[in-house]
Amino acid sequence: MVNISKSVLMISIALAVFLCMMNGAAAAGPYYIDSWETFYDLLDNFDLDGDYILTADLDFNEIVEEVGYWYPIGTLQEQFTGTFDGYCDGICGDSCQGHKISNLILTNENYVAGPAPFFGNIGFFGVTYGATISNLTLENVMLTINEENVENTGLISHIGLLAGLLDWTDLINCHTSGEISISVADKPGITVMTIGGMVGESFSGGNKIENCSSEGRISIESANYTAWIGGLAGLGRPYLTIENCYSAMKIDVNTSTTAENVGGIAGSFFGYMNNCYMAEDITITAKRARGVGGIGGLCPGATMSNCYVTGDVIVKKATGVGTYLATRVGGIAGSFYGEMVNCYALNEKVEVNFDFDAGEANFIGRVIGVYEPQIIQTSIEVPFVALAAAAPPTAGPEVISNEPINYYWSGIKGRFTYEWVYEAPTAGVMPLVVAFAEPISVGLIMEGPIPSSAVWNKMDWIKGPDIRPMMRGAEEMWKMNDYKDFILPVFAWQQKTLVADASHLKPADNGGGNGTGQATVVGPGSPTSDARVVDPRSGEESQPINETLIPEPITKTGPNCWLLLLIFILLIIAVAYWLYRRRQEET
Repeated sequence: MVNISKSVLMISIALAVFLCMMNGAAAAGPYYIDSWETFYDLLDNFDLDGDYILTADLDFNEIVEEVGYWYPIGTLQEQFTGTFDGYCDGICGDSCQGHKISNLILTNENYVAGPAPFFGNIGFFGVTYGATISNLTLENVMLTINEENVENTGLISHIGLLAGLLDWTDLINCHTSGEISISVADKPGITVMTIGGMVGESFSGGNKIENCSSEGRISIESANYTAWIGGLAGLGRPYLTIENCYSAMKIDVNTSTTAENVGGIAGSFFGYMNNCYMAEDITITAKRARGVGGIGGLCPGATMSNCYVTGDVIVKKATGVGTYLATRVGGIAGSFYGEMVNCYALNEKVEVNFDFDAGEANFIGRVIGVYEPQIIQTSIEVPFVALAAAAPPTAGPEVISNEPINYYWSGIKGRFTYEWVYEAPTAGVMPLVVAFAEPISVGLIMEGPIPSSAVWNKMDWIKGPDIRPMMRGAEEMWKMNDYKDFILPVFAWQQKTLVADASHLKPADNGGGNGTGQATVVGPGSPTSDARVVDPRSGEESQPINETLIPEPITKTGPNCWLLLLIFILLIIAVAYWLYRRRQEET
């Protein structure tokens, strides 16, 4: 019986190991990349589950005449599931940003024909699942898409300089710079969506973007629906974590129809964001614009802390005949639901060039455009659902402060129709955030003005009060930037001085930075006004999002090796026990 059991054991282990090898779970590697020749040799038979280490800087100019474009690693059918490490050798200490790949030209030919033509999943990586990408810098990356590259109808989607689509993937200490230029204004049948400076879309829960940055420009000219455009990520689905990141990605969107969900960090964000800032401008030109914010456009179920924005948010009215509406526009977020703590709208202006008096603009705010307890994920053409009346606040964990917990620069320019007003508490009554005379409990958005002198060349404001566990440790993350027009906190790991313009905050240039707090007239025939807008239950016109444009969930193919091994061990035990009982019965 012992010999039989040993035989069963050996055969089972051998079979399990064989299946693991066939499944690719025991991938060879790591693979070291020290030249383009080595890289392309690996690409000829690429191990999508392998571990890759970049040990030298690479310049695409060296091979561009030979190869033309960089084709993304990973597709919807065969995702990249391994690791890619730009390799920090420790020479530059904690601020090391790894090796870099420069001057990449991303393919503009990743097009799938069919009943619903699709152009996308473009980046250094196309699609990842269960991957880890770390210590990698992509410098001066270029992607240009124009009418010549696409058909008359279809979808341009999932485009980012680092990755088109992430699923259960960690990006750690990664940095991108470059330009995404999409020009399809002569193709009214083309929809443009999920475009990000670093990542097009973070698809499912479990994705993390940490200690990362994006710099450059996103430029889109479209004649159709354009949505989910972000400086770091275009669309971040539930449970995405973005921490210790910044964007200096200038965003310009020009469409003759609808633009929505555009943000300096993320176009749409459902998750946790801590210690982030945006230092560039957002400019939208459209007939209808909805969900535009300096950090996030649409933020349902979001938690945001220790974040600030210095770039302008500008929404302009496109020319032509049609219905015009600009709604849910804010210095930090256009539409928000969740918790925001210690965030600062330091924009010089939040400017909406629509006719306010004609009803073309509403929900325009210094910090957020509107707080929506029930945000509907539909486009501008769906009538707005009325906000339910909020219950008065009560004592409990939500009541965390008797002071404003988010701030806007007191000199911010724009015409604001909707704002969260802090009301000092009376005896025995908790403070309220009031919007349209409807109270919302404290701990959500409460905002108040702050002068330039409180933020310029100072560190304490961005560290925040120690009122939430998420806030702790912030003091170790920040240092002061030393560029003359941006003397504000930046991340300790940033190697280079950030050259950005926040000169509107210089105390010496604006009378000590106290500001007037008065609105500047923006928009045709509009009187200067900070008055609250009409009832939020007023209707709006628009077109629903076509849910068929959103790809199906990604599932990694192949069984798990260790699960197989466990099953075989249990099988061995069962067989051995059966043989033992049979032997006992025979004797």
